[in-house]
Amino acid sequence: MNQDNQNQTSSKPTVSFLNGVFLGAAIGAGAFFLLGTKEGRKSKEKALKKGKKILSALEEIINELDEKKDELAENISDKASIFKKEFVSQEKKIKKAIGQVSKAQKRFFKKKGKTLKK
Repeated sequence: MNQDNQNQTSSKPTVSFLNGVFLGAAIGAGAFFLLGTKEGRKSKEKALKKGKKILSALEEIINELDEKKDELAENISDKASIFKKEFVSQEKKIKKAIGQVSKAQKRFFKKKGKTLKK
């Protein structure tokens, strides 16, 4: 059992090392292809052009979203202002109605000019 643990721990660094070697070789091959060959340079230029187009499209989308955000904020502000005015108007009407009910109530609960009491 002790020997199995040693075999497992000794194989892990080897696997990690081999993974690193393969990853380094792949990156090196890719860099050589892009920088060292005519085809690679063409591919790199195409990728850069596509990347620039994508960035340009993203900038346009961001600008459009920013404009729409500003329009929406202004629209919400306008509607909030209208709502506030309507609310204040309704509040005044309600207060006036309450005052009228209160006056009518005082008149209704009087007998011969005197307030009715229990």
